[in-house]
Amino acid sequence: MAKNFKPGKPGPDIDRAARRRPRKKPLRAGVVGLGLMGKSIVACLLSSGAVVTGLDSSPSRRRSARKHILSMLKEMRTEGLLKADPLHLARKLAIARDFTPFSDCEIVIEAITEDLGAKKETLKKVEKVISPSALVASNTSAIPISNLQEHCQHPERVIGMH
Repeated sequence: MAKNFKPGKPGPDIDRAARRRPRKKPLRAGVVGLGLMGKSIVACLLSSGAVVTGLDSSPSRRRSARKHILSMLKEMRTEGLLKADPLHLARKLAIARDFTPFSDCEIVIEAITEDLGAKKETLKKVEKVISPSALVASNTSAIPISNLQEHCQHPERVIGMH
């Protein structure tokens, strides 16, 4: 091991390089499905500084999503997991009624019910509006990603995330 090396701490060269690097724009992310898992994903994305668009087919889930996500952010702050103001972060959340706002997202995460047909249809709608460089993630816990990829225009950008 190198002299003066401390695991978990960047060396002086890394520190200098990090200070010179310009600050990146916040990640632009979309989440389809605002059930418990989708809202949790949104809260995590917001806590990391991302700008998030959420979408759900249920009007009642769309109406209640912001309140629940704000509650999650407040809980994260209480537990010491979040330094930022939860209200400030919640302002970076947009709730959509259709897939159009995903056009500027760098990643869209599907978090709907575990139904192969519904997931395939959702991914098809996502792919119609996102840029060619955007990633698509599925939060599936039971469906092989290859089953979802085989129906996509660009299967190479579809990943599993659970």
